[in-house]
Amino acid sequence: MKHKFTADSHVHSSNSFDAKSTVGEMLDRANGLGLDFLTITDHFEAAFYHEANGEFGDQTVLLPKSISDVRAQQNRKDVKTELLCGIELGEPLHDLSSAEEALALTEYDFVLCSVHNLKEMGDFFWLDYSEKEIPSLLKKYFLELSESTQWGRFNSLAHISYPLRYICGRAGISVDISDYKKEIDELLKLLAEKEKALEFNTCRNSLLSAKTMSECRDIYFLKRFKELGGKYITLGSDAHKAEELAMGIDGAMDILLQLGYGEITVFKGGKPHLLPII
Repeated sequence: MKHKFTADSHVHSSNSFDAKSTVGEMLDRANGLGLDFLTITDHFEAAFYHEANGEFGDQTVLLPKSISDVRAQQNRKDVKTELLCGIELGEPLHDLSSAEEALALTEYDFVLCSVHNLKEMGDFFWLDYSEKEIPSLLKKYFLELSESTQWGRFNSLAHISYPLRYICGRAGISVDISDYKKEIDELLKLLAEKEKALEFNTCRNSLLSAKTMSECRDIYFLKRFKELGGKYITLGSDAHKAEELAMGIDGAMDILLQLGYGEITVFKGGKPHLLPII
């Protein structure tokens, strides 16, 4: 890691249904890489919180175990990386009572809000796309992000370009994101006004760099967020196993410098801490 401070604030342990490595293994890897901060943000999917045998496993067991595993590893004296306790709060508006229940489990350092699917629909990963449906889907997506921001029980908004991974990347359908400028501006302005952070999710892309900026779907959002008064940027690799940890983080910081950001943000005890990139 080449920058003054380094952090990975979006990481899943084996307490997430789709992840492989334990909290201890993640921390060992982070320490070996020289990361200053590592935040474990295991999955919480609001609408499925009490479905013990569902796709996401028994989250009423997994989430408390994530917290207890992090607390145990925070006592280690053999690592320099500071371990923080977080949660990825998926679709909180789909079941607010479950979201509030999950938030009451502990005093999280960091709450990351995400939307992987619209109400009564599957994850964007699973959808079959046609060009005529995409405008409606994306407008509903950005609206739900805005409504989640109005609710406001989080610190940073995760992977804002999530649907584009599958619409553009897998289905090969081009999207002119400027067609959604009104919806995006409303969202980003609201984030800035409420002093929320925007996540730069590297999606485990080890090739991410200032030289590959033109290929990065988050650039439009990052630039516009700054223009609208946004201050806080969190970084996350979205790693699901130890080998993926911090992939793309150095490149993301190079890009942030190019966009005029001088700092990244780490949340501790729910409070933002600005760390200079250089």
